[in-house]
Amino acid sequence: MKKFFLSALLVSCVGLVFISCNNGAYDANPTTNNSNIPNPLLNNGGNVALGNITAKLNGTSKTWGGFAKDSLGFLMIGGASASQPYEVVQILIPFYDINVKEYFINDTASDGMFQYAIQEGTGLKAYQLGFGMDGHLKIEITENADNKVKGKFEGVVYNTSVGSPDPNDSLIITEGQFYVNKQ
Repeated sequence: MKKFFLSALLVSCVGLVFISCNNGAYDANPTTNNSNIPNPLLNNGGNVALGNITAKLNGTSKTWGGFAKDSLGFLMIGGASASQPYEVVQILIPFYDINVKEYFINDTASDGMFQYAIQEGTGLKAYQLGFGMDGHLKIEITENADNKVKGKFEGVVYNTSVGSPDPNDSLIITEGQFYVNKQ
């Protein structure tokens, strides 16, 4: 009996030592994002790493380092590539309202402006869309916090390098996503 009580006391003491290994509840949850790392179990079209803008342009996947600026009623989401050929992408939403989830840019009514430019040799090829310009773009804000904004975008824009949009040179944007810090 004495050995039983000593064994129980030893096991209890060893157990107290290991209680310090408890770091709280395990937070892996397939239905939420608890960190800035994309949750591979949450396949809702929102798996883009924090600080990035991604999209398919004419079927080619692109990723840009990105940021957002929210001030004076404007929301600007922008990004640039870190390697050649240099590329920049920008979405500008004037009269931004945190309660509005969808914005549209097209030739008759515009909630903003979209610009994409790529360096080609010594020149720059630009695609842009705004009020009165051919094309269309839908922007959906899926999450909006004080310091981060997340969303999706898709549409069609035209080459405006020579002035008016070129109907023979379009950029089809699919699977566009952003998850960026606000500055």
